[in-house]
Amino acid sequence: MPARTKSGCDELPVLCVIVNSIIDRPGNIGLRTGRILAYLSQQGKTGFCICRGTHTNFFGFGIYSMGWAGHISRLLNGLRIYLFKRFDNRFYDIHLFDLFSLGTLIWLSLRGHKIGKVFLWEYTPLTLRYLKKRNIPVILDVPILPLTYVQKLKAKHDLPYMQVSERVLGLEQNAYQMSDKIIVPSTLVREEISETVGKDKRIHCVPFGVTLPSNEQGKRLQRLHHNRTEGIKFCMVGAINPRKGADILIDVWRDDRFSQDELHLCGRVFPQLQNQINQISKMNIICPGFVDVFNYLKECDVFILPSWSEGSAKAVYEAMAIGLPVIVTAATGSIIEDNVHGFIIEAGNHQQLEAKMMYLKENPEVRRLMGEAAFELVRHYTWNEYSQRVFGIFTQSSLESS
Repeated sequence: MPARTKSGCDELPVLCVIVNSIIDRPGNIGLRTGRILAYLSQQGKTGFCICRGTHTNFFGFGIYSMGWAGHISRLLNGLRIYLFKRFDNRFYDIHLFDLFSLGTLIWLSLRGHKIGKVFLWEYTPLTLRYLKKRNIPVILDVPILPLTYVQKLKAKHDLPYMQVSERVLGLEQNAYQMSDKIIVPSTLVREEISETVGKDKRIHCVPFGVTLPSNEQGKRLQRLHHNRTEGIKFCMVGAINPRKGADILIDVWRDDRFSQDELHLCGRVFPQLQNQINQISKMNIICPGFVDVFNYLKECDVFILPSWSEGSAKAVYEAMAIGLPVIVTAATGSIIEDNVHGFIIEAGNHQQLEAKMMYLKENPEVRRLMGEAAFELVRHYTWNEYSQRVFGIFTQSSLESS
């Protein structure tokens, strides 16, 4: 029997959240799931959650986790990062979780529980087939650009580190076809999926949210008034790997004009990038590992994410909430407007990245104005607003359970 945490659920559940992640763990999917479950619990909703693990319990929701087996996913990912770069870890990760999800749904059914609808955060073929056979509506969350987008990138650029698993691609497209609704975080993701399934009213764009710092914002904006052009702290948050464009950023950093500045690379540094960093004699590249994002970013001046493929990077929202101007690519799925809240550059373009970094370095007043504009925009994108919009999709008439 799956490991279950205690809940206050005495009513017949109408919703089952199925997520291949650890609930409320810092990161993208687990964090967002936690925000949605908290909102549903506050609204008095009841149901179940099937997941790899959880850091939090939610009143009204019975949580069924994989226990120790939930860590196998991280082991598979580690094998790909450190040993076998072409290892198709996602394919095996999906199928492992699919078996657990299907088994838990069958067990719940045998116990007499009725599922009214499902919010699914993975491309699980067996689970989808089981749900569709029983006419249970499925809302699919797609947090990142599909592999069809990566295929197009590889056709135009030499990107050996970005792999396309044909097996996972098939699972993605199967999930799109079998879902009743699809929630995406950006118009870019919506457009890419639409090329597969056509212009479809099933696809709903709901940008992510952010937790706004309470007392630090004034200090942050005051710091942006400093009229300095040396000692600028540039920062990137996330996996420090080629997919995120970190190798391009490090190449740009070789320019001697940044010799008096600092580059902060926050997150797990992948082996090939660590070798690249070691080849640079400068001591002004700081790799602090995983950090408390808000406390760390408030000491920085410019946020950079030159990624090749995202969905809508959560770190960009967090940087904007601190009042930082941002330099991103269109592939980050950001809510920013070019030349207003920062700059949108072409992925892989060293010259554009270097030019925008130098411009913000040499123009402190522009940094201040863009940072203030970024904060004014993102403060309307709270997790409560995000959860309300997702909940609205749950309760649309076409998805109401009988």
